[in-house]
Amino acid sequence: MIRVAVYFCLAVSLAAASFFIKNPVWFNLAIGASSGLSIPFFESIVNNLTAIRYIYYSLRFYGVDVRISTSYLFRVKIDGRYLLIRGRRFPDQFQPVGGVHKVSFSGRQFLAGIGAVDDDLVPIDQHSADDMRIRIKGRYLLSFYNWFKSREGREDHRARVS
Repeated sequence: MIRVAVYFCLAVSLAAASFFIKNPVWFNLAIGASSGLSIPFFESIVNNLTAIRYIYYSLRFYGVDVRISTSYLFRVKIDGRYLLIRGRRFPDQFQPVGGVHKVSFSGRQFLAGIGAVDDDLVPIDQHSADDMRIRIKGRYLLSFYNWFKSREGREDHRARVS
């Protein structure tokens, strides 16, 4: 990230300097260098749009409690039809295969470190004891996103297609 800031500062300073340069050779060099240095800056913005969005949300909801519930679904198609299973909580309901991510002990330590509390919107029972339904302060959204993306300390259901 520091490299991107350096590229940005160099590109802006060279572009600004080009307004004061009278020699056409130095003017062209300044414009070319500022253009070349701005490319990595814009490329890093495009490559990190999700992180930038979470930085924005962290600032926007800095002191507000934010509810987070993460889950996964598997799409199982057999003979052109999708597989549905009977729900555990609501036996009259059929649903796709999947559920809420579970958190391990190390994940609980991380969540405690950012001040996460269990969300009681869905009543907590023996089946939902370690579910990832939590509330955190908005300032920790980027930290939570980076932790969740690392897949450490949580249930991981990456699809393995052979």
